[in-house]
Amino acid sequence: MVCAQINGTTGALELVSPTPTDFSTCTYVVQSGAEVVASPFALDAEAAADLGGAIAAVWAFAFCLRLLRLQLEEKL
Repeated sequence: MVCAQINGTTGALELVSPTPTDFSTCTYVVQSGAEVVASPFALDAEAAADLGGAIAAVWAFAFCLRLLRLQLEEKL
């Protein structure tokens, strides 16, 4: 990660040199490419489709259980 700030005259993002050891003092913290790829939210299209399908399957299962519960309550 690197520390960055906005240049007041040009409005451009510039790196702070030297980079401080405490990132809480930085205006902006920019991650490197390797840190972004290591994120659990960085999914390719196939992994995202698998995750979406799993969420839809769990939702459909819960919906069917709800309908079954309603039917059983109606018969009692």
